[in-house]
Amino acid sequence: MKKCILLLLACTMGIAGFAQSNDYFLRKVNRYLRTFDDGYYGPLEVRGQYLICNIKDGRHSKIRISDIGTIVRYEGQCGVQIKCQSGDCVTGVTGDMFPTMSFRTTDNCDETRFLSDMNNLWDELKGRGQMSSSSNDYYLNKVNRYLRTFDNGYYGPFEVQGGTLICHIKGGQKVKLPIAQIESVTRYEGQCGVQLNCRSGDCITGVSGSMYPNLTLRTTDDCDETGFLNDMKGLLNELQSGGSLSPSTGNGSYLAQINRYLRTFDNGYYGPLEVANGYLYCNIKDGRRSKIPLSEISEVIPYPGSDKHGVKILCRSGDCVTGVTGDMYPSMSLWTSDQADEQAFLRNMQRMVNEITRGSQQTTPSVNVPRRPQHTGPDEEKGDKG
Repeated sequence: MKKCILLLLACTMGIAGFAQSNDYFLRKVNRYLRTFDDGYYGPLEVRGQYLICNIKDGRHSKIRISDIGTIVRYEGQCGVQIKCQSGDCVTGVTGDMFPTMSFRTTDNCDETRFLSDMNNLWDELKGRGQMSSSSNDYYLNKVNRYLRTFDNGYYGPFEVQGGTLICHIKGGQKVKLPIAQIESVTRYEGQCGVQLNCRSGDCITGVSGSMYPNLTLRTTDDCDETGFLNDMKGLLNELQSGGSLSPSTGNGSYLAQINRYLRTFDNGYYGPLEVANGYLYCNIKDGRRSKIPLSEISEVIPYPGSDKHGVKILCRSGDCVTGVTGDMYPSMSLWTSDQADEQAFLRNMQRMVNEITRGSQQTTPSVNVPRRPQHTGPDEEKGDKG
């Protein structure tokens, strides 16, 4: 006997009431379920904190929305599966608990459309403020939304299982990447796309079980390569800052905190920051970036002046910062003319610098809060903000 068996969406969430004026994808999914598997499943409905799956015989299963981990294709038959964030969170029609809720059929179905609409339903719920995304899966969700249309949905979604990043492929296959072994994300040369690279050797398990040194996501169509690349870099930072890696990887807890803060600081102009090959890189919203050698970082101070708020990372001596145009500067600045929690930003930046420069310097940077300088000089690196 069929059950709605659960597999839900990657987020830690809180839910409020469901607004009928903002339920476009709920209604769209329910229209599709009228004919899917002869109408066995549905309609779906939201009651308080739960997503309810009604069954044709009058029974129902349910999942708490805050327990949803991800939504993927159902392997073996045509359909989709909602996975729990952890453990058994789905209450089945008999009252038993399950780790997934599945919608499947032995008939042909429009699986790509069904998967897309189910993920859009999730976005719809979050977009109305019913759920607040976990601070640790921002880029995972953003990349998965982009992959729904990239190369006609061939790749994705990504999901995280323990220390492994899983890339699902359209035909139901998947590729596995050990998170700790991923060194970098780069542009794919020859077509529009990106490439995830191993630190050394062949660390990626392909769909056939063979091992490879990289995973490529590419398309012959046009794509937003710069945005895709930046979001994939953000995802790598996000995954490698979960506490399982040592600070020497350059992805410790304070770097993760800073990158979360930068998503809203100055409307997301700066970031994410990343550490690679002995440098701290500051990615800029338009796809460019500046960098400073870890061994040359002296200290972090408040951004000078009273009309701007932010921080400056100073060189030990001379011009050690390579700006977005290739010119050299004595400091790297992150500032905004909007209001900002400058003291908290400063403290966390100082702690981050201590964290990422262990082993790169003979002495650690200052963590004392210096007095704000009275004048701003023309020599700091500001990206293209003048």
